Amino acid sequence: MAKKKQSGEGKAGIIIVLAFFMLVSAVLGYLTYEFYSQIEEANKGKADAAQEAVTAKKLTGEEQERVAFYRQFLGLATKDEQDVLKALKEDGIVRIRKDHTELMQSINTQIDATVKAESVSMAKFDGKEFKLAPTDRLTWTWPEGGALPAAPSKSLAVWAVEAMANRDLFQRRVTQRVSIAEELEKKLEEEKKAYLELKDKLAEVVKKIPEDAKAQETARDKQLETRLKEFATYMQQYRLGKGEIEAKQNELRAVEEKAQGLFLQIKELTDKLAAKDAEKEDLFAYDTPKGSIEARRRRENLVEINLGSSDNVKPGLTFYVMPLEVKERGLQSRTKTTRVGNKDVTRIEPKGYIEVLEVLGPNLSTARITYEESPIRESIMKTDLLFNAAWRRGQPDHIALAGVFDVDGDGTDDIKQVERELSRMGIIVDGYFDLVTRKWVGGGPTKKTNTVVVGDYPQVTSGDALVQLKTELGNIIYKARQEAVNEGAKAVSHRDFFPRIGYNTKLDVTDERINQAAAKFLRAPVEAPADPPK
Repeated sequence: MAKKKQSGEGKAGIIIVLAFFMLVSAVLGYLTYEFYSQIEEANKGKADAAQEAVTAKKLTGEEQERVAFYRQFLGLATKDEQDVLKALKEDGIVRIRKDHTELMQSINTQIDATVKAESVSMAKFDGKEFKLAPTDRLTWTWPEGGALPAAPSKSLAVWAVEAMANRDLFQRRVTQRVSIAEELEKKLEEEKKAYLELKDKLAEVVKKIPEDAKAQETARDKQLETRLKEFATYMQQYRLGKGEIEAKQNELRAVEEKAQGLFLQIKELTDKLAAKDAEKEDLFAYDTPKGSIEARRRRENLVEINLGSSDNVKPGLTFYVMPLEVKERGLQSRTKTTRVGNKDVTRIEPKGYIEVLEVLGPNLSTARITYEESPIRESIMKTDLLFNAAWRRGQPDHIALAGVFDVDGDGTDDIKQVERELSRMGIIVDGYFDLVTRKWVGGGPTKKTNTVVVGDYPQVTSGDALVQLKTELGNIIYKARQEAVNEGAKAVSHRDFFPRIGYNTKLDVTDERINQAAAKFLRAPVEAPADPPK
């Protein structure tokens, strides 16, 4: 009995174990099914999520492209956003082109509507329609074959601000013109009021015109009667005095002719006095050789002379050049008589002129050739002699100037220029006679004055209307000359003196040019300006 019981218990255990195993298997199977089912669902969800991520990324990229497009339209796109637009693919280009077309159509539609509305409003003001010029529109075209439309030449913000500024400026101008119009209207009212007042006064004057006209006519008749009587008296006196007037005119013509003859006589006497002075004193007394040429540098047109610092030579000093044989033959062998005006003038004929440039030593200086009469036939050369009638070694002469000096034949007086240039040459100019003030400038001639260089006199011709003034001026020049002569100076014509000191001037100035230069002196003397206070 015990064995049976043991046997039954053993079966029961097996059954329990089997049942438990089956239960566990069922549970495990269910769990395994559920696990794989969940894995399958999870894999499916993962695939869906991946697909959604791809879709979201695509949408994000499209939005980035669209954002870059609109920022480019506004002119605000960054380089990264421009790179996005540059990298557009074909589908992106199609999409953005569509957005571009819709955007510009929308903007143009709004602009056209606004233009229409503004045109209606402005047409009510002055009857003219408002039109928008093509250049005033906001334009943004897509380039042919390009993926990236360049930013508009004028951004939306700039375009809007400019439009607002133009409208503000227009409103200011309107306000200003309204203000001007109101002011003009006010002035118009004032003018209208003044006009009405003048109109009333004119009406009163018109009423009085007949009365005033009659009174004036009576006064004019009386005045005319008085004038006729005066005229009759005047004509009677004129008939009586006409003969006297003609006699006075004849006397005046006779006086002018006499004055002209006297002037010609004075001029003739002056020439004779100069000739007598020349006879009394040898004009060539000081025309002795002062030095000689030691060498010539032809390429530089320079010469070296045997005069220097020990002889008181200064740059600017001039000499006329003669050949060596004049020592034996005399200067008369180098003179020539020519006709100047109405008289014969004898002049020396030098080989040329030189001007000292630099003093090199006690007995040596360099000079340039300023004029050479015949460079081929008779050129300046070594051993030629140097002359200057107004300069001696270590002791330059004193001179004075009087007359009209037109040294270049241009019709103007050059006495101040002559004074400066002679002083620069080392010649002491004691003074010159100023024909404007009729006074000596620089002190005037003294006992030390060796020579008075006389310029030209005004030239008188037959029937000259200025004969009286020219005669007066000629007398003034002659008196100045005589002042220097009375001090012991010898009188020499500038045409004779200038060549003898190597001063190269134009000596054949015409009478017309001389009169032109003297014209400004044919009037009353002018006081010289006072010296400025020190």
